[in-house]
Amino acid sequence: MQEFTKEWKAIQKALSNCWSEKSAKGDALPGLEKARRKIFADIAVGKVSPSKKKIINSEIRQLKQDIEDIDIAVEELELRQTLIKRQGAHIQEVKED
Repeated sequence: MQEFTKEWKAIQKALSNCWSEKSAKGDALPGLEKARRKIFADIAVGKVSPSKKKIINSEIRQLKQDIEDIDIAVEELELRQTLIKRQGAHIQEVKED
């Protein structure tokens, strides 16, 4: 009987986690950008302090960086996955009881 190796399973799980996290962060980005536009208008009319602009810009920048970091991790994991599969090291023989 054959089954996937622990390394293969770990890569699959990590990829799944990365995709889920990227999706969640990607969903949050439009909301932050919308809030940013509102803050700019509020600053213009004097409703909020200009420091809010720095805060929201920092949050957006960090979110974009997080998404970029996830993309890098996914690329590396997919490369490892391809190399393991080409070597045939993704499956191992298991004795049946």
